[in-house]
Amino acid sequence: MNGPGTPEQASLLDAQRAEGYLRQRAGEELAEASSLAQVQVTADDRATTAKACLARTGALAGALAAVGAIPETAAVGVLDDLGKALVQRGLLPAAELPAGPAPDPPRRPDTPSCQPDTVRAFPAGVTVECEIDGFGFPLRVRLGALVTDGQSARITWRADYTDPQLTGPEAWRQGPDPWVALRGVTAADDLGGSYQGAGWTYFGGAGVRRECGYFCWAGWSRLDAAPPEEARWLEVTLAGRAPVRIEMDRARELAVTVAALDPAGAADRYLDAGSVTLLAGDLVERAGMRPLSTLVIAADLLAAGVLPPGDPALARLAAVARRRGMVLPGQLAAILPAPLPGDWALLADRIGSEQGASGVVFAAAVLPEVDGVHCIITEIASRPDITTLRVFAPAWPLIDHHGTPPRDDRFVWGARDDLGRRYAASTYTGGGGIGGAEFPLRLHPPVSPQARELEITLAGPTAQGSVRVPLYWQNDDWESDLPDWRA
Repeated sequence: MNGPGTPEQASLLDAQRAEGYLRQRAGEELAEASSLAQVQVTADDRATTAKACLARTGALAGALAAVGAIPETAAVGVLDDLGKALVQRGLLPAAELPAGPAPDPPRRPDTPSCQPDTVRAFPAGVTVECEIDGFGFPLRVRLGALVTDGQSARITWRADYTDPQLTGPEAWRQGPDPWVALRGVTAADDLGGSYQGAGWTYFGGAGVRRECGYFCWAGWSRLDAAPPEEARWLEVTLAGRAPVRIEMDRARELAVTVAALDPAGAADRYLDAGSVTLLAGDLVERAGMRPLSTLVIAADLLAAGVLPPGDPALARLAAVARRRGMVLPGQLAAILPAPLPGDWALLADRIGSEQGASGVVFAAAVLPEVDGVHCIITEIASRPDITTLRVFAPAWPLIDHHGTPPRDDRFVWGARDDLGRRYAASTYTGGGGIGGAEFPLRLHPPVSPQARELEITLAGPTAQGSVRVPLYWQNDDWESDLPDWRA
């Protein structure tokens, strides 16, 4: 048995301190929301304030759970209590609360899951136009990649309307959704096998060029069976159009690496990732909310006892803040900055002064499994001022109570090119069904035209995996490669 003063007891005390701090912050947020409600006239205003209160508390809860400071169940419990308190005070309608924890849904025979040790991906990169019955405007669809594990198969796609009248931010209100055309997906392989589209998951979003208000959809369609490994190609037919062939006999031997990570360093890795993104200038503020910047979360991690005042990651963050001309909040103000690592300083110098490549790479690059997540980079799209990656995860672990979060703090992305230059990464993990996700990943600065290879890395709490993708750029005219970026 463990006696007093053992590491296990110390860990328990640390977790209790961190959870106590989270509850304290939740209480402060509740008090602030209640105070503001006294001068707010409409129920909508009070609900907006209450949602902001939940979002800020949720950001801290997510960070504490991501670095292993508190169990995920404790984080969910605090948010549950805060939500109930907001409802009891009349600040938030009960219907506005996130759904409570739900048991895993029973798996049906026609919804197989991807097995991470056998995932293969094949690039498509073909655009077709298809008609929607009874609708006067065609839909443009680009197939991204075929992903299969030998038991199930899914095809990622992106879609938009071809008529300029239907590309604005209200496009989704103007006509039928893409599933109307995609429900007729069929496929056949060279061995005589035939397949039917058995389901689809998709989401929509405005383009990053807000002045043009571009709207598109992205998602994936599932086939009722997987092509055998011996198949050389798969021909996919959309709404009666000519078949699109996806070659399956071209082996893609991309270099991959896997490494174990020390869970004790999760907080430092989490903070360093935020510092690099902050250094790249990717500060996003939500209307009506306090900015939930890396500085705010770092101050909370320090106050909660998750990080000691002498932690090197805090000193690096202080150096980033000094370079950005930012004031350190709370106890962070006493942290002395350390010299910036060499590649960090170079990254800061490149921001705003380096133009990116132009084109698209249909990568179909499979990352090694990382803490239960298996991701495929389906496309890399770039222009001089922005580079985005499309990421597809057949099985993304849901967080109880919240589903797939806008930003999953449990996983950190990074990239480095063959010239040795680092890129900061920011992501919005928003589109997905049960367990899966398809989302954009943005790199800062955009990928250099001189780079010939990009190493993309995903790190979880206990493991890290990377894949090296050759950059063979092709011409690209899809504005929908440029997604809307949210915090």
